[in-house]
Amino acid sequence: MRKFLNKIISYIYPNRCISCGKVQKEAAFCDECRKSCRPLPKERCAGCNQCVLNCTCSLGNSYEGLVSAYLYAGTARDAILHFKFHARPEIKSPFGEEVARLVCERYKNIKFDGIVFVPMTRKGVRERGYNQCELLSLVISEELGLPIFPGGLVKIREGDKQRKLSSAARKKNVKSLYKCMDDMSGKTILLIDDIKTTGSTLNACANELKKAGAVTVYACTIATAL
Repeated sequence: MRKFLNKIISYIYPNRCISCGKVQKEAAFCDECRKSCRPLPKERCAGCNQCVLNCTCSLGNSYEGLVSAYLYAGTARDAILHFKFHARPEIKSPFGEEVARLVCERYKNIKFDGIVFVPMTRKGVRERGYNQCELLSLVISEELGLPIFPGGLVKIREGDKQRKLSSAARKKNVKSLYKCMDDMSGKTILLIDDIKTTGSTLNACANELKKAGAVTVYACTIATAL
């Protein structure tokens, strides 16, 4: 009976590509739109993931490396915004699978102990319905066979919205926002966020993980803004 009802629902409300609106069986993207997500330029720093001319490593990052699947532009940008603000949790699958593939490729010689995702406050999760970084982590965890540290990080309070702030203001805004609740002594952590812009959030989270004893922190995101 449930299978029959699901067929009726899918007929009335078919899945559509997040970008072009084409009817899909399950995927959030049609093949054409997924292929149109732009990868980052090849000549980029392995540490901050910026193109070489915009390298920020001299500013002192708390994480050892960063990989991102896409440039934060065009189809990828639109899809991430839908993922975050327009209740499209199914986007976690194509993005998570691609990030996991890159982690295997770029971090192939690194033995991770587990995954930590960038948290939201309880209020933020209630309002949005989910934490997109947590959903992304679930996919990556399954793909890589790595555990998620559930108390890895908590967000203590709401700060100002990062997307509205300058680079200097972003760095100041994230101070004291996050706290690690687990003992990370001796661990190598894969830290997951959705977008890397200035790196302020990643640095703040990596710093807290290292305060809790983590030896190294490697980051991954869906996209990087250049």
